[in-house]
Amino acid sequence: MSRCFSCCSRKSPFAILGSVGLAAGFAICASWCSGSKPTASTTPIETTVPQTEKLSVLIVDGQNNHAIWPKTTELMKAMLQETGRFKVTVARTEPKGTDPNFHPAFSDYNVVISNYNGDDWPEETKKSFEEFVSSGGGFVVVHAADNAFPNWPAYNRMIGLGGWGGRNEASGPWIYFDQAGKSVRDDSAGRGGSHGQQHEFTIEKRAAEHPIMTALPEKWLHAKDELYDSLRGPAENIEVLATAFSDPATGGTGRHEPVVMAIQFGEGRVFHTTLGHADYSMECADFVTLLQRGTEWAATGKVTLLAPQSHPAIDAIVAWPIPGKMEKADLVGSMVSPWRFANLILGGQPDQADFELLKKQGVSRVISLRRENEINWNEKEIAAKAGIEFENFPVGSEADFTDEMLGQLRQRLSEANASERVVLHCGRGPRVGAVFAAWRAIDGKVPVDTAFEEANNLGKASPAMQKRIREYIESETAKEAGK
Repeated sequence: MSRCFSCCSRKSPFAILGSVGLAAGFAICASWCSGSKPTASTTPIETTVPQTEKLSVLIVDGQNNHAIWPKTTELMKAMLQETGRFKVTVARTEPKGTDPNFHPAFSDYNVVISNYNGDDWPEETKKSFEEFVSSGGGFVVVHAADNAFPNWPAYNRMIGLGGWGGRNEASGPWIYFDQAGKSVRDDSAGRGGSHGQQHEFTIEKRAAEHPIMTALPEKWLHAKDELYDSLRGPAENIEVLATAFSDPATGGTGRHEPVVMAIQFGEGRVFHTTLGHADYSMECADFVTLLQRGTEWAATGKVTLLAPQSHPAIDAIVAWPIPGKMEKADLVGSMVSPWRFANLILGGQPDQADFELLKKQGVSRVISLRRENEINWNEKEIAAKAGIEFENFPVGSEADFTDEMLGQLRQRLSEANASERVVLHCGRGPRVGAVFAAWRAIDGKVPVDTAFEEANNLGKASPAMQKRIREYIESETAKEAGK
């Protein structure tokens, strides 16, 4: 088993983007993952496609040497359901020992995802699972799930490669890629399973024509994670889809190790990723996209969830956000009191030097609510130099919030929530909060008081401005009801 049991205690930076799938941000953003940790905002990726019915997914968990497993299960559940393609159920064992009552009806599902690394399942459950996968059921193996069941032969054939639990050369070859890009099956003696220090690392695509990988970048930078190495196993009917270089400088092997794999087990398809040690390792667009596409492929043999329309760079980040929840943002330079909601970065004035950083984080548009006399530099010019569109809706008092302006701003926020990353700012935040409250109450259909509670994170607007916004919400809600 992996020796690293640590988990991240920082607040989760991500939010699900309503009806629009995360996978759409690749079409418009600059990158997947980079920097020392995920950025404060997310660009969604276009995953919504017509479907006749949802695929039924079962996540199994209950025991894992990674103490954060309850959270990572919920993350994966949310990541899948966010696309509209999946319906997800969780089956959980007792926390210790073989659970005699653990008998999921695997055949009721299209695909099973394992977030489990613990004691053996009952023999009849193991037999049922073997029959499920070999008969055509899908299976998804995530991170430490490939540490599990070292003495279960069929399981080792399903996952292709595994680590720890006494695995060694008797378990099968060590699979890696050499510097020339050739796959190597190494039968020499050695342990099965290791990893160096957690760090960010570059992932390289190895199977460009596989449905999961089609149109994805040739290389991208993945968030801080454990990079498994020296995995061993039967390696039957296995295709390595992507690798990462295990750098000796971080305690690695000096080989390009598999991080994404596809395996055929009987009639069943298995998607295996070694990524996903902790929440911060999952909360980035590359993990989410691979999980979504890999799960669909395991279930159906096809991938309909849309891939990036343009190749992102490898030196900037796209994090993944949580549905309908404001999160305190970080890594937004010197921007005053920034908050994040889905694709939006909200708050006070960014500095001139922040625009290049915002561009690297995938921001395509900045909207200011400040008047010209509030700032002594040309924000439009600075934005243009960074390749960012700029719009100005000057607001000095509540009287400036006309119905037309508020309607335009609501439209901008809705467009951003669906397709691009946008910064909306004023001087310190309260005017942005007023706009946000109107958008959340009218377009988000949340109670008015809830909308204002959320908006107050940005700074409380004046009583007169709050009154104006409440009147506007009441008027627009009445119009909607009368349609």
